[in-house]
Amino acid sequence: MEGVSSIWVDPVFNQHPAQPIVAPKSGSTRAGRRGGGHAQLPGELAAYNPLIPKGRELVATLMFEVEDPDDRACLLTSLVGVEKTIVLTLAGQRIFGLVEEEVGQARPDRKVSSVQFVHFPFTDDQVTSFVDGSGAVTLQIDHPGYSHGSKLDKEARDELALDFETI
Repeated sequence: MEGVSSIWVDPVFNQHPAQPIVAPKSGSTRAGRRGGGHAQLPGELAAYNPLIPKGRELVATLMFEVEDPDDRACLLTSLVGVEKTIVLTLAGQRIFGLVEEEVGQARPDRKVSSVQFVHFPFTDDQVTSFVDGSGAVTLQIDHPGYSHGSKLDKEARDELALDFETI
């Protein structure tokens, strides 16, 4: 795709399902070390804790990175509805990605966000199939403005399997 610097998907690896991160106490030496201070932590935690897999899901970050502002605006306008076309296929079963609503939907200016947080909810049988390694796993975006798919290799699949709670 012309003008696109990169498009990447970053699965959340081994985040210990259902274990949200908590802010350090105000007296902690970690609080406020990197600017923003302790007051900024609750907002950061509220933004990022939903990205931790919750036992029966995988979570990925999808980013459309385009350096030129005009090219970026054009691309993001052409991708309206992309959130409905993100699919993980596991042994022939399609698991549709669900995006975080506040960032995944088109904005009033008719552009999608350049960053999408995508949840893939699994059934118990799908978790078992994923963990056992039975059947290929592919990630696909099939939108008129952008279409691409990729098969997960064994190493990525084994690492992602750690995000599921054992059945």
